[in-house]
Amino acid sequence: MDLLTWILQILILTLGIYLFLRFLRTTQGNRIVRGLAFAVPLVAILVWGTAYSLQLEELRHILNGMTGFAVVFIAILFQEELRRGMAQFGENPLIRRFTTSTDTDVLEEICRAAIDLATKQETHGSFTRIRPYGALIAFERDNSLQSYVDAGHKVEARVSHELLETIFRPKSPLHDGAVILRKDRIAAAACMLPLTQNTQVAKSMGTRHRAAIGLTEQTDAVVLAVSEETGRISIASGGLIRPVAQGDLLVELRATLGRDPSAEETSWPKRIRRFFVEDLVWLGISVMLATMMLVISHQDIAIPRDFSVSLVDSQSLPASGPDDSEIAIRLPGDEYRLKEPSKSRSFGIVAKGSRSQLDLLGANLSGTFTLDRVDELETTLEIDRIAWRKTPPLGMTLAWREGDTPQIVIERYGELRVPLTPETVEVEIQDALLNPHFEVAEDPIRYSQAEFTLSGPESELAEIQAKLPMLKLDPIVLSPEDKRDRTVPLRLPRLLAQRGFSIVDETPVTITVGIRPATTPISIEREVFLVGFSPAARERLELWSLPGNARTANFTILTTGLLPTDTGTPVWEETRRAILRYVEDNLIAYVNIEDQPEGDEPRAVTIQAFLEDPGWRAALGVEPTRERVNLEIRSDNAPIYLTYTPPDDANDQ
Repeated sequence: MDLLTWILQILILTLGIYLFLRFLRTTQGNRIVRGLAFAVPLVAILVWGTAYSLQLEELRHILNGMTGFAVVFIAILFQEELRRGMAQFGENPLIRRFTTSTDTDVLEEICRAAIDLATKQETHGSFTRIRPYGALIAFERDNSLQSYVDAGHKVEARVSHELLETIFRPKSPLHDGAVILRKDRIAAAACMLPLTQNTQVAKSMGTRHRAAIGLTEQTDAVVLAVSEETGRISIASGGLIRPVAQGDLLVELRATLGRDPSAEETSWPKRIRRFFVEDLVWLGISVMLATMMLVISHQDIAIPRDFSVSLVDSQSLPASGPDDSEIAIRLPGDEYRLKEPSKSRSFGIVAKGSRSQLDLLGANLSGTFTLDRVDELETTLEIDRIAWRKTPPLGMTLAWREGDTPQIVIERYGELRVPLTPETVEVEIQDALLNPHFEVAEDPIRYSQAEFTLSGPESELAEIQAKLPMLKLDPIVLSPEDKRDRTVPLRLPRLLAQRGFSIVDETPVTITVGIRPATTPISIEREVFLVGFSPAARERLELWSLPGNARTANFTILTTGLLPTDTGTPVWEETRRAILRYVEDNLIAYVNIEDQPEGDEPRAVTIQAFLEDPGWRAALGVEPTRERVNLEIRSDNAPIYLTYTPPDDANDQ
């Protein structure tokens, strides 16, 4: 704990002790309470100090166990005295000197009402006599009288002598009880006040005056009472009541409430200075007690707690900053990177402070360390230069665990433009898991741009540039769900990323792998028919015939996405046989005689084919939702020439 922290804590503790001792000297509470409140802390400090200074562990253990019981025992034993002392706290002159009182105009209205109530006259025929009205008016000061206000009838009206006289007029619904004033307003009327428990009060004193004394015993209120029998006006404060002459009422009331308009107003700095220098002896005692208490308590509260942190480059963090247990290293510029230590390594920090300070600090540490100078490429991370996210409480110390101080090494980074061509970059396509009905297209790799920017340590960029023909990117692994072109972001190999290399293009570079359904040809031979579809064409069928080499023709069944790529398997064989059966049952190969012009000169005609039942999906059991599948029949035959046979009558001639 540094000297400044010690001084600050001693000053705060001294102020509290000094105010408490001044209160004890001026309070009207029981002398036993005053003596007990002064003696018990003094004796406890002396005993605790002796136990700590002489290392009397057994005595310290006993004191630790008895402290709680002693406080409860004293509170029970002297509960009545403590209650009385606390009830009189607000009336203490130490507090009253800093309070203000009711406004002067309001006091004049109240005094006028009190005098009028005390001098009321009653006329019977020609006979007139004084017939006072009783009144009880309580002035709320620092202690709240809200509980008494709540029990009465709320008024919330501006103070005036007419209203007060009306309230206390006999037979008025609100004349019983007291009126409570809050600043310059009547808060409530018909309020019931507590009666005094003081047995020394004269038995001839009425209930109204007993209530005035009772309220001032428990609060700092001032009560103005008007006797209904004698018209005498009295002022009660601090548990005492005294009669006041009507001519002196305003002056006495002002003095009791602490408001003297003729007195010179003292400035706050003068009041505070006079408050501390008027009793230097008690101030010295307060300093001594505060110092002793602080020294003794410090023996127990300075406990250590270990924390673990890792160092990270601030450029790799989100805008929210470092996470718990991370210290961000802010580098001199964007071209620098943190080389050592690695993020996986952790460092220990030992925090020393009180339990409450450690609780305020939390379970984790995080902060920022800034390197302002470029020449600090290698430096020691000084813990005092860390800007903590949560500032350690005043008086707490932080230090690196012995032998665990981090050494920071940073390096300058550069950039290299790498062309995306087969000669410079190699990407492996792993299609072992690809759906067997699909295959990788020819020339499958397509890049979204012609090159990318590689960022890395300047010392290694030259080596990377020399190995560009051998630069291998992360492989692309195809899955069974890939049935169309697969696009993935361009990523560096893990080894390069671990060495600090990265891709820094603003627009992400992507790689697209072409994927197409597997296309498998199946050969089939079919008989060819010469056909005519119109009546005239059918008559010409007797004149023309197919040559011998065109009686059968070869066709290719081009399947797309129907046969798997792994040939020879039972599934492949079964699917192939099903396709052949379907084509053999439905493929019609023919030559249309109408393609042969009129006359006897042969012309080149083509062999055509069609499927008699085009519903190959249903025939082969292909699901309607299955995409990118097709079955196509292609002819492998060259054009042919029909053979002309003259009619019989032409032969006879």
